[in-house]
Amino acid sequence: TYQVALAMVCIVPGVIILMGSGFTTAWLATLAGMLCFALACPVLGSYQGARLGRLGMLVVLGLVVLGAGSLHLLRGDGAAVVAMIVEPLQASGMLLRGETDQAMAVHSGVVERLTLWQQAFDAWQTNWLLGSGKLGPIETAPSLAGYPNYYSLAAAVVAGLGLVGLVGFAVLMLVPAYAVVRLALARVWPSAWALGVLSCGVTVLVMALLAMPAQYPEALAFMVLFMATAQMAVIHAAWLKQRAGG
Repeated sequence: TYQVALAMVCIVPGVIILMGSGFTTAWLATLAGMLCFALACPVLGSYQGARLGRLGMLVVLGLVVLGAGSLHLLRGDGAAVVAMIVEPLQASGMLLRGETDQAMAVHSGVVERLTLWQQAFDAWQTNWLLGSGKLGPIETAPSLAGYPNYYSLAAAVVAGLGLVGLVGFAVLMLVPAYAVVRLALARVWPSAWALGVLSCGVTVLVMALLAMPAQYPEALAFMVLFMATAQMAVIHAAWLKQRAGG
């Protein structure tokens, strides 16, 4: 129980610190992992004490409120905090309406990412089954000349490896997740272990959709450790199945 509570207490300040740093991709991915942790608690909790419960949800809500106040202090201006969340959405809407120049003025980073992902989609359409064989854009506009890749691991896989690569990527994510859930429901692994691995998996998946985490040494080291843990779950589940069959 204390492991679950401690994890929730620690993860909220982590999201707030990342939001204060302005690393949008990182805090969105971490927030997605935190939501996965909270939603999976009622399912994977082996007993009532291993679940969040009403008190736990109130604690998390209190931490969010406290974190919002801390973020306000970090950014120094409440309007800046709101703009950090609203401006990317506003720029995305402008780009979808064809207002590219206005969108660039609001949030250039979002426009550049969405343009790169559109190029990845166009490259995938040329050979939807096997892809173009290129994990980065072949030709880009002058404004995107500084981007060596699509800044999305999933987009690079789709454009370069096509539907075959996308299926392989999905299998790579789903097989370990299934093994972790199976071990948790069978009470083989403690709930806190399974919740931690699943939430980290969601974080990695969102990072893969929104960025190229493999190009950062810190993110790459985290992904290696996470996949090693996930593969341990796969091996453990296979061993239990073989033992039960024998």
